[in-house]
Amino acid sequence: MVKKLLLILLCFLMACAPRGESHSLSQVLESAKFRYAKVQQVQVPGDLMPNLQVLVGSLESLLKNSVSSAKSDAKQVASAIDILVGHAGYTNRPAFGELLYQYLAISNGETSRVSDATIKLLVSRTYSLLASELETTQFKI
Repeated sequence: MVKKLLLILLCFLMACAPRGESHSLSQVLESAKFRYAKVQQVQVPGDLMPNLQVLVGSLESLLKNSVSSAKSDAKQVASAIDILVGHAGYTNRPAFGELLYQYLAISNGETSRVSDATIKLLVSRTYSLLASELETTQFKI
């Protein structure tokens, strides 16, 4: 009985132990960019390609600039996402809407709690979502 209890306790402790799944923020960003780069050659509707290019350029600009100068880049990202969200797949639209809201908050000057790390995470989430959309419906809805 005691052996069974110890075995169950040992299994429980092993299941709750960390498994080396934590990555630094830079690694998360690089993996999201890599995933996006892999599917970047997918054909999207021609009228959306300029918006996608503006979006990627603005994301890179957001990463390079400081938080205080992020307003205009965030506004460009928000307007590009606003155009793309209507063509996104139905399962990705809520995520695009949440990202749009966050970029609008930054563009409206709500930067009191925004740091470079926050922007890096937001940009990596955007790249990841773009890759997800390009892997599935490719903005063709």
